[in-house]
Amino acid sequence: MARLSDDPGWAEGLSPSERGRTTARVAELRNEARPSERLAPWLRTAYPAALGFEAPADDLPDLRLDARLTPGGSSDDRSGMSDGGRLEAHVSISDLDAVVHEYLLVPSPRPNVTLRVHDGASPRPLPLGVLIADLATSTGPRERAAADGLIRRGSR
Repeated sequence: MARLSDDPGWAEGLSPSERGRTTARVAELRNEARPSERLAPWLRTAYPAALGFEAPADDLPDLRLDARLTPGGSSDDRSGMSDGGRLEAHVSISDLDAVVHEYLLVPSPRPNVTLRVHDGASPRPLPLGVLIADLATSTGPRERAAADGLIRRGSR
């Protein structure tokens, strides 16, 4: 994720062979026709699962401005997408219950709010690699296409 974010310290703590494998994997991704299809399985077990909620539509503008949330996925402007009346965001586990209760979020199989929960603080701003991971692990074709574009443009 750090390598996809172009983080200059991405290789800290890695052995030379781990650095080589990471560099090779990112190069493979950039050469794929659909890099998100290759990336998504790599992230499935290590990436925070998305929790889906239904929120009153009138509360979405306030949720978007809540400092405890970091926009991600289609809600991040860098995705180049309209989130279509939905919100995708990252939140710390320590803030999750308060956000759910304050905004009357109800678990839903057809959510208009998707939250990725982090053990520590939610990253702010969201690193590019994390945004790519949000989009690549989505089931939507538009999100996957946006991830593909960001991988090609952003991971140099």
